[in-house]
Amino acid sequence: MKMIDISNVMPTVTAVARKTMRITEKNLPTILAGGGIGCLCGAVVMAAVGMHKADQKIADEVKRREETVPEYNNKELTVKDKVRLTWMEFVPAAVFTTAAVALIIASERKGHEKYMAVLGAYELSKQALNERKEAENDVLSDDDVKLVNERVKAIKASSVDIPDKNLIAHVSNDGDETLYIESVTKTPFYAKETDVLHAFNVMNHRLNVEDRACVSDILDDLELRTSRASDAFVWTNDRYGDIVEPLFNATFVDNDPALPATLIEYSIDPDIES
Repeated sequence: MKMIDISNVMPTVTAVARKTMRITEKNLPTILAGGGIGCLCGAVVMAAVGMHKADQKIADEVKRREETVPEYNNKELTVKDKVRLTWMEFVPAAVFTTAAVALIIASERKGHEKYMAVLGAYELSKQALNERKEAENDVLSDDDVKLVNERVKAIKASSVDIPDKNLIAHVSNDGDETLYIESVTKTPFYAKETDVLHAFNVMNHRLNVEDRACVSDILDDLELRTSRASDAFVWTNDRYGDIVEPLFNATFVDNDPALPATLIEYSIDPDIES
């Protein structure tokens, strides 16, 4: 019988686990809200079942008293008697309701935390970019500006080789989006600039909180396929301690003027994790 090589299986399992954790973290507010709605539905069902059982218990108690207590004379049970007989039947509904409220509150808090984190990362990124522009304006001479303009022209004339540029024809495009190419994995995709900036803000937030982030974090937020290569290119706070900003450079795909694109590079190059 052929033995399974664990060393080949574990990287796949690890990648799936990391992907699952990223998806769960990204959609945690939605997951919590869904759980809260499910608990509310469960509370309604449990309340209906409890009401039915409570009515049955009250009817049984009335019948028992009529049979065993002659002077009962078909009098209705008092509120105290009804509560004493039936309160246990409504405990499940109360538990489900409490869980629903807790999950909905947690969903609201997580959503607020995520929004504030992304907003904070965006503000930091915007501030750092403004400071860098101000510093450049202070130190650049006319000759420096000329050199920069020449460099921009050279970048616009450059080209990115895509292994199979026919893939671009199958990339989803809403019509008003720009063709981007991620420089590390050469992944082509259509998106709006705001979506790309949001992905960088999410990645910078992870880098700030967990002291580690990778190219896959950007691709994942853009709902693009990740790979071992994108997992291997990482940034760590202990080495960089700065915000990673996108550098947008105009280019063509395979020197084809009919396929202009924007190449996404990084203000801080990622390391290759061994």
